[in-house]
Amino acid sequence: MAKTEFEKPKVSDGFPLSWHKGVGQWYRKFRGKFVYFGANADDAIQRYLKEKDYRLAGVVVPSGDALTVRQMCNRYLAVKDSRRASGELTDRTFSEMLETCKKLVDHFGDRAVFTIGPEDFERFRQSITTRSPVVLMGRIVRTRSVFKFAVENRLLERPADFGTAFALPSKADLRKHRAKQQKPIFSPEEIFWFLNGRTDPTDAGTFLRGADDYLKAWILLGLNCGLYAADLSEMRHRHIDGEFLTYDRVKTGISRRCWLWPETRAAIAACCSDSKASERVFLNSKSRPLVIASKGDQRVDLVASRFSSLKRRIKYQRDSAGFKNFRHTMRTIADAAGDQPAIMLAMGHADSSISDHYRHGISDSRLIAVSQFVRNWLFG
Repeated sequence: MAKTEFEKPKVSDGFPLSWHKGVGQWYRKFRGKFVYFGANADDAIQRYLKEKDYRLAGVVVPSGDALTVRQMCNRYLAVKDSRRASGELTDRTFSEMLETCKKLVDHFGDRAVFTIGPEDFERFRQSITTRSPVVLMGRIVRTRSVFKFAVENRLLERPADFGTAFALPSKADLRKHRAKQQKPIFSPEEIFWFLNGRTDPTDAGTFLRGADDYLKAWILLGLNCGLYAADLSEMRHRHIDGEFLTYDRVKTGISRRCWLWPETRAAIAACCSDSKASERVFLNSKSRPLVIASKGDQRVDLVASRFSSLKRRIKYQRDSAGFKNFRHTMRTIADAAGDQPAIMLAMGHADSSISDHYRHGISDSRLIAVSQFVRNWLFG
């Protein structure tokens, strides 16, 4: 008796499945075994795409109600977005969480979370690895937080099995990386270039102008009080208390109080004399905040863009030379003043020591002394 042979249906070139004429179904071989997906080409390709990653990984294909990576990330982001709306999370922090979820979905798609194991996390780690172990550490920590969220909210029955390969970069790797980097601090000479301009290094007869009034105020606040771009954006007139700046850090909510140099006060007055109609001290040309979170995982940062333009204008080229360097410079120089509690209050750093439990205030004279120490380093 002759065997029945089923005629192969017509499909487009590049169709990923093979036709078994004896069985009359589309199939694909996974890990040495034939897997059949049915006779209808459209249904077969849909089932194949849904099951492919599981088959390749050699794990059980889940039922339709299993939590997928996409669903987990959507639930996670919905909660975090509400935290952002209420002011509990900054736009910058949320954008980092959004970036993490995008990488997870790009890598795993609609794969069921419970089927992801150590080998999968090892491959994912490879996909997010960069030359900076500091950046990698942040990505791993945020990835783990997404899966932890799923467990804590009973979306998963048990914690994810990350294995040993999804570990954080070692302390040795972090030390080696840091040793290779140029220190993120500026010298007095460099700061004067930013503030006042410099002679063209390629043409001694040309002078390259420095910062305008706004950028000068931002630079001085960055060095005087360690303000980041987001701090400048959220700074209000009510935060200026005579000769002091007093308000909570945007990033952490920790209180800070810093004595403002005469030069800093003059720079603020020079560019903000007519801006008190707004609560914010600084606004962009459209009367909007300096730092704005845009759709997706990006943000508009006028402080960073204006500082980058200044560096190009004065032909300043150096690695590790972002606006954040002013805060790093302030802390590095202030340490030599020897009053750590006052420095921490000026910068808005948390003090979890037992001494802080018994300390009930830091005098303004100590804050002035610390701030004056940095001022003397800069101006002499």
